[in-house]
Amino acid sequence: MVELLRQNGRLSCRTKTYFRCERKKVETDDDEQGGSINSIVKHGNSLWVNSGLNSKSISLVNENGKTIKSLPLRFKIEDITCSKNGELVISSFRDKVIRKVSNTGVTSDLFNVPYHPKGITTTKDGGYPVCEDSQRLVVKYTSEGDEECIYEYNGEEKLFTRPFRVTENINGDICVIDKTAMGSGQVIILDRTGLVKTIYSADRHQTNNGHTNKIVSRFAPSDIACDKNGRVFIVESDNHKEHILNKTGSCIGHF
Repeated sequence: MVELLRQNGRLSCRTKTYFRCERKKVETDDDEQGGSINSIVKHGNSLWVNSGLNSKSISLVNENGKTIKSLPLRFKIEDITCSKNGELVISSFRDKVIRKVSNTGVTSDLFNVPYHPKGITTTKDGGYPVCEDSQRLVVKYTSEGDEECIYEYNGEEKLFTRPFRVTENINGDICVIDKTAMGSGQVIILDRTGLVKTIYSADRHQTNNGHTNKIVSRFAPSDIACDKNGRVFIVESDNHKEHILNKTGSCIGHF
């Protein structure tokens, strides 16, 4: 849709993009513990959901938001993804290990990592980019646990402050949530070679007579995902907001 605006006697136009969104409540056995959803990943027509800050279980939820089954685990879950063959893969921050979980709940170590892992995702070639915030880098591992690629520098400067969550877009871009301070962050989009394509931030400022004053709300991204069309979806759980970017990293909508 094109919207025409008249300001100070001048006519300008801007485009608006609308999205149809169906809202559904997701119910898991961890709801009794309180807390928001910590991590989520698509599995066929269902979702694996980990909720609660210190949860040690994970639930498989159907497309209607109802729990199909829950798997109790012996370790705290940091983030989850699915391997190319559909196995559930989990990063364990405390144990410094990447684990896989069978459909019956049998857990085995996939590979160890030298630092405490945060976010994890699966790439089209079966690799696993992992956020390692203490070292301010993202490492892509092979399925056997060998280091394939390290994303750490932009020229001579560090790329990240505290990389938190990561995903891959359909064009091979690596999209990373970077926590820059307590309660604030940014999204850095890299091409497959590690070059910065876009840095997205959405701090909200107070304006007075056309002049920008103080920041009234910090951009605080908490999770990120891409769809089959290459759009990037960024969730702000604290601000109850979602940002939608196109493949080039430009914002095309939010709700």
